[in-house]
Amino acid sequence: GIKPGNVWITATANDYVGKSAKCYLTVIPYIGASSVTALENNIVLTPGEKKTVVVKMMPANTTDSMTWISQDESVAKVNSSTGEITAVASGKTTVTVMTDSGKKSTITVTVVGLSRTSLTMQYYSGSIQLYVEGTSEKVRWYSSDDSVVVVSANGTVSTRGIGTAEIQAVVNGRTLICKVTVVGY
Repeated sequence: GIKPGNVWITATANDYVGKSAKCYLTVIPYIGASSVTALENNIVLTPGEKKTVVVKMMPANTTDSMTWISQDESVAKVNSSTGEITAVASGKTTVTVMTDSGKKSTITVTVVGLSRTSLTMQYYSGSIQLYVEGTSEKVRWYSSDDSVVVVSANGTVSTRGIGTAEIQAVVNGRTLICKVTVVGY
């Protein structure tokens, strides 16, 4: 397009048959984005979780499109056209959205996970320490059944009886779960 307007485009075969086709084309005026803003600057996900962050471009009638890029795809991938972020593995990365006119906004993505999601222990076998990967924030630990397993403030799991229970780690607003089975000797 050279300038806004409407035009018919005709293509004619360059042979003895002389077939042709027509296409009506509308060229709209280019309106570049003056800004782009992600409505969430920091998100926390668990491996496999997906999220699409809402983004606003100004002016509202901009003709720009957006492209999404992840700084580290081993931590989080992003669909380059839709902006859907998929958590891959524990860690931290930045996802950037950029308009055709070069305006940018960034989102910090933290992916948290437990060192183990399932565990089988023998009764009276000692203890095993769990830890949260991907963040250094304070973790709160809980056991769903203290008669089977207990967990200390540092994530150390100790057996108390035969059965199954869940250890929950709560960090950055996310609850991570390790299923624990305690068996006899």
